Amino acid sequence: GTDLEINGGSGVYSFKWSKDGDSLGTALSLNVDNAGDYVLTIKDGSGCEAEVVYVVRFNTGTERVAEQLLNVYPI
Repeated sequence: GTDLEINGGSGVYSFKWSKDGDSLGTALSLNVDNAGDYVLTIKDGSGCEAEVVYVVRFNTGTERVAEQLLNVYPI
């Protein structure tokens, strides 16, 4: 697995995992058994959000390929 540091915003976060537009779960972690691009959308209590994309390939494990640091502030 990989680690992600979440900070800023309201401190109350929700999580949504998706792959190819399909919703996969709302927990902070996700166990996968298929290759593909997995998107974790993180939203704070004010509605601000950021996404992290994880790419899973066979025989290479999981690597973070696109990460935006989550600094969420109310509008």
